[in-house]
Amino acid sequence: MITLSDGADSGAPPSAPVSPRPRRRRLLVGVVVVVVLAAAVGGGMLLADGSGSSDPTSSTTAGSSTSVPAGGGQLIKAATSSFTVGPTRPDLLENVGPMTVTKAGTVLANVHVNGTLTIAADNVTVRNFIASSVTQATKNGGVHDTVLEDGTIDGGGSTTNGSNGVEWSNYTARHLDITKSFDGMKAQGNVTIENCWIHDLNAQPSSDSAGGYTHNDGIQSSAGSHITIKDNRIERPGYNSAVFIDADEGNIDGVQVVGNYLDGGGYTLYVVQSRSAPQHGSPTNVVVDGNVFGKNHGFGPVTLAPGVIFRDNVDADNKPVPAHLDPLSK
Repeated sequence: MITLSDGADSGAPPSAPVSPRPRRRRLLVGVVVVVVLAAAVGGGMLLADGSGSSDPTSSTTAGSSTSVPAGGGQLIKAATSSFTVGPTRPDLLENVGPMTVTKAGTVLANVHVNGTLTIAADNVTVRNFIASSVTQATKNGGVHDTVLEDGTIDGGGSTTNGSNGVEWSNYTARHLDITKSFDGMKAQGNVTIENCWIHDLNAQPSSDSAGGYTHNDGIQSSAGSHITIKDNRIERPGYNSAVFIDADEGNIDGVQVVGNYLDGGGYTLYVVQSRSAPQHGSPTNVVVDGNVFGKNHGFGPVTLAPGVIFRDNVDADNKPVPAHLDPLSK
């Protein structure tokens, strides 16, 4: 059953759930909301409200392969914590085409979007879902208070698919399984990403990119402040980085990278003054704390701009990871 409501009686979004976790079933929304929102997304649909839970079906450990199927609440391990990802009730999902949500306060659940889900209103919550990508209608802060939880975002891995998993700013993402997109997530300020599994991105050879390959990142921040990346697992991002923090579109300030398992890329963690836009300076007030770094990387596990706080980070063998200073950052 697709769930779409105006959120008037739903209260604040729940905190990060712990699996298994019971969910309450909500009432059907009114006919007026059905008609208005069905027209907004371009099709007649059954619009109701309901959610549920299911037990995790498989598990992984830091440093191990995580080739488990998408959806159904798999158990994934970060640095020291475990979490579930994907729809908790895949049996409730209903197929629709690409969607645009235009009503503020909408709560959308139990939907499999065959294409892009576009958020064009404030205070929209999406849960128990599948989509090929989720994007906000405007890039530079025009949409606020988006919440995404318990979902799978699969970009399909096509050589012609350049979409990102989630973009752009002012959002909270939790319990997402993101794969086969270009960049996993764009984080351009006021973003919290927690308990997400970002993996196996759509990396391709490319004659149009430096180095002859696409520059895929698990999480990429190019501008903005107040960015929290906590207790996630990011691996096999492609050729660039698991977490890429490069101020090439504006100043970056106030970034927390805490408790994650990070593996893959050229530099797995890359926090630098932009080569193409040095006028924005190095990212400031960046804390990298308590992460586990895998053994797979092209150049090294980490390179950092001056002033980054780097502490209690270890490799998969529980040995300290040294902080490497980027020579071109000031």
